[in-house]
Amino acid sequence: MALLRSFERDHPGSYMEFGRVLHHWTRTRKEIDFVGPGFGGIAIESKYVDDRWRCDAQTLAASGWHRIVATRSELNLEDANVMAIPASMLAWMIDG
Repeated sequence: MALLRSFERDHPGSYMEFGRVLHHWTRTRKEIDFVGPGFGGIAIESKYVDDRWRCDAQTLAASGWHRIVATRSELNLEDANVMAIPASMLAWMIDG
């Protein structure tokens, strides 16, 4: 919902164009939760966990996009290629 609200704020009247928030299937049949033309090359994988987010980030590795894993509470910005950000914080930043 935060992503859709963000697109609506930037492009009034676009709320019904929910195709701006898409999912993507990789060649290995893994799903990436949130991608889209308006994401600026970022893919977001929603994993409401703290302990296995690095394994889940592997799905994103082959995508070619910059990667964010939305976690329960883990915050890890050490690797610019894949960041773990708590889902609540990510939604707050997107809703801005």
